[in-house]
Amino acid sequence: MKRRLFLFLTLIVSLFMLVQTAIAHVPVAGEPGETLETALEIRNPLKSWVLYDEIHEAGEPYYYTFQMKTGNRLRLILNLPAELQASTFRPSLVIIGPGIMNSTPAPNYLEIPTGSGYIIYDEHTLHPVYEGFTPSAFFEVLNIDTTVPETGIYYLAIYDMTEAERYALAIGFQEVFTVDEWILVAINVIAIHLWEGQNIFVILSPWILTLVLGIIFYSRRGKELGIENDALTWMGIIAGLLFIGSGLALVFQMVWALLQIPANAQVIITILFALFPALIGIATLKVLRGGWKNTTDSTLKLALLSGLAVFTWAGLLIGPLLLLLVSIIGFVRHRHRNSSQEIMS
Repeated sequence: MKRRLFLFLTLIVSLFMLVQTAIAHVPVAGEPGETLETALEIRNPLKSWVLYDEIHEAGEPYYYTFQMKTGNRLRLILNLPAELQASTFRPSLVIIGPGIMNSTPAPNYLEIPTGSGYIIYDEHTLHPVYEGFTPSAFFEVLNIDTTVPETGIYYLAIYDMTEAERYALAIGFQEVFTVDEWILVAINVIAIHLWEGQNIFVILSPWILTLVLGIIFYSRRGKELGIENDALTWMGIIAGLLFIGSGLALVFQMVWALLQIPANAQVIITILFALFPALIGIATLKVLRGGWKNTTDSTLKLALLSGLAVFTWAGLLIGPLLLLLVSIIGFVRHRHRNSSQEIMS
C-alpha cells in the first residue's frame, strides 16, 4: 500500500512539473474599465494572466493598466472563442505608454494620456489553439512579444469598431501559480467554458450524469459490495462520484474542443488531468467498502484522498470538503468508540 501511494504521489508531482511547460495562465476576475481612470490594474504583468472579457458596445475601448521598467518584456496574446471563427469580430489592441512612438492615427474615442505614445495592433491572423490545461478551444488573433522603452505606467486598450463580442487577453510569460490560484482553477474553468458560449447545464452534465448513475448503482448494489447504508458513507460516495465526474468532465470538454479545432500535443495533458480525479474517485469508493469506520487507517486514507482531490481539481471543491468532513467525523467516532470500550473493560 505504501509503495503504491508513493508511486501515486510521484506521478502527481511529475504532472505538476509537466504543467509548468503548458499554457498555464492564471484567470483574473474583474471588469476592464471604460476609461483610463477606471482601467483594470494588472498587478504583475510579467506573470502569466488571462482575462476573459467581452466588449459590450462597438467602438467602446476597454482599458487595462500596469507598471513596467525599462527593457521589461511585454507578452500579449489576444484570443477569441472558437465559435467566432466565421464572424467579422476582430478587435484591435493598443499599447499606450511613455517612450512609444505613435503608429497609425488613433480613433477619436481612444484616450491617450499626456506624455504617452501608442501603437495599434490590428493585423489579425487566425491560429487555432487547443489548450489542454482547461481544456478549451480558441483562435489566437494577435501575438505580441516586445519590450517597453521606459519605466512608467502603461495601458492596454481593446476595441472593435463594428462588433461587440467576447475576447480573452493573455498577458505575461512567467507561468507560476500560488496555492490558492491553483486550487480555484477547479471553479474558474466553469467561467471559462461559459465564456466560450457553453450552457451551464452542458458544462455540469458529466457531474450530474455520474451522480445520478452512481447513486442508482450503489442504491441497488451497495449491500453486495459491502457499502454501509448510512448518511456518512453516502456523503463519501457522493464525494467519490464527484471526483470521477471531474475526470469525465475533462474528457467531455476535450472532445467538445477537438470537434472545433485540430488536436495538438496538449491532449496528453488533458488525459493526465482526467486520469487523476478518476483514480482518486475509484480509490475513495474502494476505501468506503466494508467497515471503514472501524479503522483509523481508513479515515486517514480518506483525509489524504481529500487533500489530493483539492490539488487535482477533483470534485469542484465540494467533493474534497465532503470527504474531509467524512474522514474527520469517522475518525472522531472511531476514537470515541475505542475510548468507551476501554472504560467498560
